[in-house]
Order: sequence, then C-alpha cells, then structure tokens
Amino acid sequence: MYGKCGSMRDALAVFTSVAQHDVITWNTLIACYILHKEYSKALEAYTKMQEDGTEPDDVTFVSMLQVCSSLMLLVYGMLIHACIILAGINMDIYVNSCLFEMYVKCESFEDGDFVRGSSQRKDTTISNLTPTMNSMGSQDEELTSFLLQESLAGSVNGCCKLLKACSIMNALDIGRHVHCNVVETVCDFDMQVGNALVDMYAKCGSIQDAYSVLCKMQKRDAVTWTTLISGSGHYMDYQFAVQCYEEMVKEGIDPVETTYVCLLTACSRAGEWKEGCRYFESMMKQHELTPISDHFYCMIDLFGRSGKLIEADDILQTIPLSCPGVVAYRTFLNHCKSHKN
Repeated sequence: MYGKCGSMRDALAVFTSVAQHDVITWNTLIACYILHKEYSKALEAYTKMQEDGTEPDDVTFVSMLQVCSSLMLLVYGMLIHACIILAGINMDIYVNSCLFEMYVKCESFEDGDFVRGSSQRKDTTISNLTPTMNSMGSQDEELTSFLLQESLAGSVNGCCKLLKACSIMNALDIGRHVHCNVVETVCDFDMQVGNALVDMYAKCGSIQDAYSVLCKMQKRDAVTWTTLISGSGHYMDYQFAVQCYEEMVKEGIDPVETTYVCLLTACSRAGEWKEGCRYFESMMKQHELTPISDHFYCMIDLFGRSGKLIEADDILQTIPLSCPGVVAYRTFLNHCKSHKN
C-alpha cells in the first residue's frame, strides 16, 4: 500500500518491522522498487532475499527480468534465465515474453530468437521439470544447453562475466554449472578464469571450493589470494584467512594494499586486535607499504570492536590530512556509543 502510494520510506519501515519475510514480502518490496524505478535497490533486495534463505518464485524472476530490461543488464538477464531453468519454473507465455523482451531490449536479438524458438519447440516440457539438485536429469541438460548456447560462454571473457554475475547475485548453483559444464569444457583454465572462479565461490560463501580452485591453478597472483582472504574474513573464518595470508607470503607473492585491508578486516571481526597490530606493522616494515585511508579505518574498527577506544583515538589522530576523515570519525563514534563512552 505504502509503496504504491509513493511512500517507499514507510514501505521499507513496515518491511523491516516484520520479523520473518516470505517470498511474497520480498516480491512486494522488489515490485515497489521497480514501480519507483529504483532498479539498483531492486537488485540489492533480490540478493538479500537469497542471503535470507528465501527461494525466488516465478514472480520474483519476472520482476528481475524487468530490472535487467530497464538497465540493459544482459549478463544478469542471462543469469536470471539460467536460474529460471534451474528452479523448474513454468515457462508459460508470460515468462517467455519477459525473457524475449529482456533480450531484445539488451539488443541480443539472436538470444531473443532462441527463446522464441525454444518456447515454440518445447511447449510444456520445461514446466514438467522437477527442481531437485541431487538428480537434475533433463534440467541439467537444459541448463547446460542454454549455457553452451550463449555467446558469452564460448570465451574466457564471457565465462568471467558470467561468473562475476553469479558472485554478485549469490547464485552458487549456477556458478557451479558454469564451472563444470562451461569453464572446464570450453575455456582454457588460465589465471583470469581461475580468479573469477575463486571470486565466485568465495563471495557465495563456499570457501573450501574457492581454495580447491586456487590449489589447481598453475599460476596464482595477489588477486587470487586476496580474494580468498576477503571471502574467509567476510564469512568469519579468521583462522583460514590468516592461513591463506601465510601461504601467500611463503609462496613468494607480495601482498598488496587490498590484501591488508581484507586481513585487518578479518582480524577486526574476530576480535584479534593484537594480531591486527602485528600485521599492520608488518605491512609497513616488512613489505614497505604506506598505509592508505582504508587501513586506518580498519585499525580504528579493530580497536573499537575490542573496546580499545584510547588506541582507536590514537590512530584517528595519526590519519594524514589527505585521507577523508568522515568515515573514520563515524566509525570511532559508533564504537564509543556501543561501549557507552
């Protein structure tokens, strides 16, 4: 009601106040964002919906196709198409027309013809698919056929774009299909593809799969290791983040600024302020890296989370004038508030 009446703030307040969100609640929020042409927020809501553990339905997918059409996001649209197949959604006239419209608006006319031809040839075949991951059967063949048919899937850059979309949309199942059915059969397993796979698995929370890919790569760089450290820290696996850092250094790969941002973030979330201090010092002395603003923000957060407000204030006072101070002061004040100081 609030969303349709133009008050997104009230609509969001009602949504937030609800203890548990089901697919209808999420669909309503996404529809409101689309109604107000806030397409980026609709994408964010879709991602959060999956993180919340709510399975999208046909209404969700149709809404996301509308977003992809409006923003001309071809790669995301292809990913939604793959999700529709994987979920066994009834490919009725409405869903097919939305798919066709998305491809046409994204100027991918060949893919539009593929959708139109597929719906005419297969009629109700897809609607009878059973969404069971343990025995994919026809579903697996349908998804594999779709991924291999797409022009994106036939090149290294195409695979990387598709994997990037999977990581952003938290689509682990689709990412695994790209890995198994496209990357290993079509693309050379080079560092670019390897890094994209590590990124996809890490951001989707499958850290061990990310590490497994990393171990199989013939060449690794700072990006490979940093991506894994970032994912480990994000999913609260501090010990593994440290392990990856140590292996990286032992391998002779020099950490970069971003590596330490991810490592310090992992230390902060784990409450390991002493280790964080050690790595901060190592960054400057052993690896001769000059701290940037993000490093200072991490250190303030590190001390703040551990209740070391005096130490956090000391870092705050040493930040160079060239670094933006708003984030630093906001972080510091938030920790002061949480510790009632």
